[in-house]
Amino acid sequence: MMLEEGFNEKKIGNSQQNASNGHKLTPSETKERNELLNQMEENGDLERLKHDLFAQLVLHEPWRENMQRHTQAVVQEQGVSEVTLDELSLILTACGSRTIPESIKQYMLQKIGQIVD
Repeated sequence: MMLEEGFNEKKIGNSQQNASNGHKLTPSETKERNELLNQMEENGDLERLKHDLFAQLVLHEPWRENMQRHTQAVVQEQGVSEVTLDELSLILTACGSRTIPESIKQYMLQKIGQIVD
């Protein structure tokens, strides 16, 4: 469950860039985003969203298979006795985030929209 552990709301909350389109957030957008994240964390919505995202990704077979292949490639490249769990977690989290299917992104945006409304 490394990927779930690698998903860190603090990284999201402190980000100055919108990951979906590369748009640099203004200070007011950053403040609004952080306030929303804090509210979602306090009422448990953030934790539910993280679990929902993880469940969606695990059930998406092509994404899961891609992550398995990537894991095997990293371990083969670096050597099983040389790669650390922390390194592997960082590499896989970055790869996993970049390769989330558009359908899952849209699903999660709908869930977030329901929470915000």
